[in-house]
Amino acid sequence: MKTLLAFLLSLMLLPAAFAQLDTVWTRGISYPGFESVFTGAIAFQDGGYLAWGSRTALFSDAIVARFDASGDTLWTRVLGDLEDDVVGTVVPIAENRYLVCGTTDTPGRQNALLYVVLNADGTTYSQLDFGGDDLNGAVAAEQSSDSGAVMIGHWLDPGSRLFVMGIAPNGSILAVHRLPDPYTYFDDFDISYEGDWVGAISEWDSLHFVRVNQAGQVMLSRYLHGWNEIRYPLIRTHLNGGFLLALNARRFGGTNDVYLSRLTEDGDTIWSRSVGDHDPSQRIEDILILPLDGRILLCGAIFGHNLALLETNGDTLWTASINYAPRAIVSATPQNVVFAGQGPTRAEACLVNLSLELGAVGRNVVQSSWRLSSYPNPFNPATTISLTIPQTAHTVVTVFDIMGREVQTLHDGVLERGEHQFMFDGGTLRSGLYFARVTSGSFGGTQKLLLLK
Repeated sequence: MKTLLAFLLSLMLLPAAFAQLDTVWTRGISYPGFESVFTGAIAFQDGGYLAWGSRTALFSDAIVARFDASGDTLWTRVLGDLEDDVVGTVVPIAENRYLVCGTTDTPGRQNALLYVVLNADGTTYSQLDFGGDDLNGAVAAEQSSDSGAVMIGHWLDPGSRLFVMGIAPNGSILAVHRLPDPYTYFDDFDISYEGDWVGAISEWDSLHFVRVNQAGQVMLSRYLHGWNEIRYPLIRTHLNGGFLLALNARRFGGTNDVYLSRLTEDGDTIWSRSVGDHDPSQRIEDILILPLDGRILLCGAIFGHNLALLETNGDTLWTASINYAPRAIVSATPQNVVFAGQGPTRAEACLVNLSLELGAVGRNVVQSSWRLSSYPNPFNPATTISLTIPQTAHTVVTVFDIMGREVQTLHDGVLERGEHQFMFDGGTLRSGLYFARVTSGSFGGTQKLLLLK
């Protein structure tokens, strides 16, 4: 009897299902004698990709590669020729150029800011040397509304603190805003729908939740408690406002596990739950909140697998394993997901396209639910904004730029319950990040729109 009860309990603790995935294609590069990995990538409208990461032997070099729609390698670049060089991110800017930012070592000191602007063919357009400066690395950058960029990173004085940098469309620096203590380091970050940087700073028994605007002003600072031994925090802006937080930690009196929390704009907890199996080595590498319906796609190490799809409330729908190590989720459609990561032998940095019916697995679509999405996204020059509302109501659909300025009102009037679509044409706009905001009765949400020209 005890054996039967233990067996039944184990079934209750298992994830809901295991997904069967097929590999559509892989695209990658390898260097003899190096371990290589892609840690991020951008999907373009033409079907191609720009990927970045590192190759490592004794030290690391930053790598960037451009692939066309058929998977052929158009060009590769190795950046940095000293000791350890790391790409934080790559951002498209004006005139088909790419800003590559991260961290590089320089003679006599460590951790200077890596700052290189590449042309569309991978050649260097410009490069700034910060070897004698106190700017010691970039952790994130986003396109700005003028086709330039906004960067956040660390500077030394003499300890580490945060800076926010404005970058012109040609890659030159407009301004650098340095933050005071105690804002020293972001473990992870995202950009909110108001254009603020939202960061998570892990401390031993709490998580520091911070919002910083593009002028370097701290808009919100608070501590979230309830965990201990916090590691690997990730934070993502949620489609319907607020944020999603993931971390590995130990609840007081418990064991280590992966936790997922849904937060409001001000950092208040809506819900929080364990989504792992009490393994201290578990780590979520990346999160994608699916624009179709708000479900949560994870990659990393969870439930003994490296992929998981969760319900909007954190319930596990399925887990899966692939013969690759995914590090970042690049893009997702109802039929396919593209990951950046590392190949089975660890020698190849690769992109992997998996066939996966995200629109059908483990979910019955309820007509009364609320949804907001856009496709294609990124887009050029137009995208379709899809909206499902649960009841007839006065509805406003408006597009704003990253500075919060209204770009276009797509609808302002009564909509019937059900699905609706609106075309947004960015043909006359500059490349950059935009936001579609919807209010419908008591419901509301915001969708990121990335225009890449």
